Amino acid sequence: KATVSVLYWKRKEKKRRGNKKKKMLRLALLILAASLGLTHAEDISKDFPGVTELTATNIDAKIKNGKYWMVEFYAPWCGWCKKLAPEWKALGEAVGNHPKVAIAKYDADAHDVPDSYRVKGFPTIILISPDGTFVKFTGQRDLAGFLKFLKAEAGVTIEVKVKDEEKLEGGTGAVQILSDATFDKLVMDKTKTVFVKFYAPWCGHCKSMASEWEALAAHYKGVDDVVIAEIDADKYRSVGDKQKVGSFPTIKLFTKADKSGIEYKNARVKDAFTSYLDSRR
Repeated sequence: KATVSVLYWKRKEKKRRGNKKKKMLRLALLILAASLGLTHAEDISKDFPGVTELTATNIDAKIKNGKYWMVEFYAPWCGWCKKLAPEWKALGEAVGNHPKVAIAKYDADAHDVPDSYRVKGFPTIILISPDGTFVKFTGQRDLAGFLKFLKAEAGVTIEVKVKDEEKLEGGTGAVQILSDATFDKLVMDKTKTVFVKFYAPWCGHCKSMASEWEALAAHYKGVDDVVIAEIDADKYRSVGDKQKVGSFPTIKLFTKADKSGIEYKNARVKDAFTSYLDSRR
């Protein structure tokens, strides 16, 4: 009886210490997320179409159905998880009821996570193979990055279907629309400085900055040696691949003197665009 009591006490103490560590980690991440402005993003705990909610009681049975399972381990209070939510939702909608791949999320704050998955922080994303082995995702956390990862690791290509009302409204004003047939002719013209946005119609971040890009084009309207342009790099993938576009949107500046394509990494607002462009014309 004494041995049983000692073992019981040890298990209880181990669990208590684990819960204490979890609470301390949660507090630290909350403070950090708040400082970075990540606490008011979308709620990752909501139901998303095409995304299965896994729990401690169903995960083993679910992942044994012969599919690849791409799983996000999250916490509802995690700012980075909330920021990721729109992209994970888009991934679920893109994959849907695919015969070889399933998308899921697991509330690791509400449910214990098997130690074998080695979840040390949030969000952690892994791809579980039909044989039970898994690989951790470390790429760009957007739809394009996820689809590229699935193609490389699971050998599946997901075609993204875009509804007409969700298509990016580019080129309605002064923005020059490019294609694979016109890209080199315009962009490589050494008499012009060309600022190019590489986008995808389904990309939420691209849609968010569309009005700023239009405002930028309007600002330079009538300036003959400056062109504000954009190209659907999901449609014209050969151009995107040549320009090493790994995520959307990617913005590059092709000056008169340098046609290598300088990647823009500052704020995606009109004033920041004009300041950057004017300093490099």
